[in-house]
Amino acid sequence: MSEDLKNILGKRIKLQRQKLKIRNIDIAEKLGVNKSTVSNWIIGHRTPESQTLSNLAEVLNTSVDYLTGKTDNPLPTDKVINIRELLENRDLEYDGEIITDQQRETFLHILETMIKPKL
Repeated sequence: MSEDLKNILGKRIKLQRQKLKIRNIDIAEKLGVNKSTVSNWIIGHRTPESQTLSNLAEVLNTSVDYLTGKTDNPLPTDKVINIRELLENRDLEYDGEIITDQQRETFLHILETMIKPKL
């Protein structure tokens, strides 16, 4: 694997880990590897095997293409995104402004009203 790819992979693992607010040890436990292995991926000393990379993308809620720099879109393209889970578990922004807890609740209420109207 090229040095550029190792750098991209490491940066994107770290970025996704931070977005999800999980630690290297959490990733390691989910993948069945040592914490030092995850650290080595981040600093570019090692790269995961193909199947591990796929599992890593799933743990980080992204795609292999994003982790390897083939796309700049971190959202996985092959699975449905649960809007409730996204709103409840991720830091979000709109036009550069962080969405507050109150705004999240309001947005969820609006969605529920639209999707499940009371008869």
